[in-house]
Amino acid sequence: AKGAEIPKKLDYFRFVPENPDLLEDFRGIYGDQPRQLPIMLPSNDRGLAFPQAFCCWKAKKLWCTGDNRTASRMTAEGGREEVACNDQCPFRYLPGGPEAEKKQRTCKPEGLLRVMLPEMPTMHYFMFKAARMSIESINTCLDVVEGMVGRIGFVPLNMSLAPVQVT
Repeated sequence: AKGAEIPKKLDYFRFVPENPDLLEDFRGIYGDQPRQLPIMLPSNDRGLAFPQAFCCWKAKKLWCTGDNRTASRMTAEGGREEVACNDQCPFRYLPGGPEAEKKQRTCKPEGLLRVMLPEMPTMHYFMFKAARMSIESINTCLDVVEGMVGRIGFVPLNMSLAPVQVT
């Protein structure tokens, strides 16, 4: 779309609050480009703290979303229909697939990590969008935390961004 901003990877956490006063608080505590944040998850329920789905976006609209079994896809009339959600879907992005297919295979895993920033002066929860590799890393970390502590909610953690070598 004309004038649309193309997303780009950042090496820091970008904070975009609805309330501009929160941005001032955030920058005062963490700086302009923090690479690490002290966090707590607001729930022991992983589905609430870190919901994940396969998502396909078209023209800034969530066209299709699924759980690897079934998906809800937008119809031409603007309604929704239930369809199969699996690796046979013609829209599912498959890493290592043929280059020619990658442009039409736009359905990819997405996660939305909901956290609390305990150092902020007001109690809110904040959301961070995660893609495939981050999802795997976050799930592994949550497995470790849950194994060690017995829960994932309200445990003081540090979330950080670090470069990853992809081979």
